[in-house]
Amino acid sequence: MFRKPEATLQTVSLEGVPLITTYARSSLTGWTVAAGIAERSLVGPLWRNLAITSVIGGVLLLTGLGFAVRMATTIARGELLHDLLIEELNHRVKNTLAILQSIAAQTFRSASKAEREKFEGRLGALAEAHNLLSKERWQGSELQDVIGRVLQPYLLSNAARVRMFGPQVPLSPRVAVVLSMIVHEMATNAAKYGALSNDTGRITLDWEVITENAGPKLRMIWSETGGPAVLTPVQRGFGSRLIERSARDQLDGEATVDFLPRGVVYTVICSLEDKS
Repeated sequence: MFRKPEATLQTVSLEGVPLITTYARSSLTGWTVAAGIAERSLVGPLWRNLAITSVIGGVLLLTGLGFAVRMATTIARGELLHDLLIEELNHRVKNTLAILQSIAAQTFRSASKAEREKFEGRLGALAEAHNLLSKERWQGSELQDVIGRVLQPYLLSNAARVRMFGPQVPLSPRVAVVLSMIVHEMATNAAKYGALSNDTGRITLDWEVITENAGPKLRMIWSETGGPAVLTPVQRGFGSRLIERSARDQLDGEATVDFLPRGVVYTVICSLEDKS
């Protein structure tokens, strides 16, 4: 008390009761006033409140853990069911494609080899799109992945023949399938008559997303250079009609083809919103 004008400390009363004691000395009078209170009257309620709080907190924690375990179990079951349904869908689609291939082999038995290869190529493009969507669990896919799958056979010998420029564009399953068919037709025409029919041709594929009032749209431009001399066909083939009708009827867009002296240019504009 002589060393400090005020302090709080633990003491013991004359009766041996532990106390919490505090004192203060007046700077005016020099008098020192001290007061003490039994520790149990302070610590007892504190421990009681801590005990009650701990019990309530434990109950809430256990309740939260119970809900978390239940939600995790529900999510796990949902994921398992989702995977099972996707596997069943993949199985059925592959069976359907196998049946189509068998029907095509019987139907085109008397057709030329070129006609059979053309139909089988379209089935192959459809199968590749399906494989990509299966890999992504039918949540959609990315445009460059779709294009890469379709053009993979043409890139094995020289990957630099095709250059692609554009941002990442997520596609719904339906849009991915239709665009894969469109790109397949472009590549088939280029392999027969255009830039992919020789060793010097090149293809540049650019795309961008256009924001309009009706929703986001994709504009994709396929440009060929270095191929054989371009001749405007007298009549449009099935592939060109397939490109135009697919873009118009299934993607709510349009497709045009320009036979320029330097090479063929396809322009496809389609909606990115899945309205099916």
